[in-house]
Amino acid sequence: MGQPLHKPTKVKTQYFTPGFHSDVIWLEDQRDYAVVLMGCTRQYLDGCRADDRYGVFLHELTYLKPYVDSNPGEGEFLRALIRARRVGTGGAHSLPSETIISGEAIVRNFVQGRRYHEVVLGDRPWVLMLWDVFGHVSQLPQIAVGCRFQAVIWSKDIRGAHPLFYQLGPDGTRILTRRLMYGFSDNGGEEDLEYLRACVAEAESLGLDVDLRLDCNDFRPPRPWVVGRTAELARRTPPIVVSGQAHRRYFKHLRQAERRGSIFIPTTARDFEWHHQGTGVAHIDLKIANRLCENTLVNAEKFAAVASQFGARYPWEALDKGWRQVLFSQHHDAITGPCCDRS
Repeated sequence: MGQPLHKPTKVKTQYFTPGFHSDVIWLEDQRDYAVVLMGCTRQYLDGCRADDRYGVFLHELTYLKPYVDSNPGEGEFLRALIRARRVGTGGAHSLPSETIISGEAIVRNFVQGRRYHEVVLGDRPWVLMLWDVFGHVSQLPQIAVGCRFQAVIWSKDIRGAHPLFYQLGPDGTRILTRRLMYGFSDNGGEEDLEYLRACVAEAESLGLDVDLRLDCNDFRPPRPWVVGRTAELARRTPPIVVSGQAHRRYFKHLRQAERRGSIFIPTTARDFEWHHQGTGVAHIDLKIANRLCENTLVNAEKFAAVASQFGARYPWEALDKGWRQVLFSQHHDAITGPCCDRS
């Protein structure tokens, strides 16, 4: 008989990242979802006030920036939580539909988000969260690494995708990737804890002594059985470490284990583009309008740059607003076409 791929191991720590998935439009329009998402943000931050070991992952600018702008004092509270490693941010503007928009737009999305999370909030995000995106371009590793990311988590069940691997880009760049669902059911405390215990088996089957779980379903408010119980959860076997930056600690542990030679992470260069294939052709007018907007903005930047050399003022405010509107519309439940007609 051949040797097993991994040595038998036991999970010593289960990392747990609370949060919520954001759809800026989908079954409702922007106005309705903005109210829900900003309400979720407030509830999670109140959870942080109630439990000094609790934390949350907050990422998309479509709700995070309006919340900070409209709630004086919350920005400083957020920065304090980030310094304490209780709140984590994602480093992207939103979750774009990679396979429909241009590479330039993907870069703009990541740069816009990183600039806000770093400059305004003082975080240094290095794990790119692309949970609900409908497939991923082959150039994602080189784009993500070029934007200073070191790892990626995405969730769609693309057939044959390994749960943990390095994705290899066309230029030879590779990035550590975890395929992981971004949430699980709302059955209640004991049933959810039983689910977490069952998840340990998957990590052990991969030869890992750590596990990671995201509790970030659509528009989910904080879990009552988590807030106020983080100290108790940390005393369980295995301990459950709750933090908005728990996923970063998970990836750090994996890198250390890989350097020690205790785990092997495969590398793959296969195509991960196709998921929800029908969204590539639904509402084709949205796709055409998006590409016209992208090209117009890029050309405007070129002409404005030349004009500025002859004394004209560079119209950065208008260009910035234009890109923000385009990035909003490139959300995975917007340009793809599954949004409601009102949206």
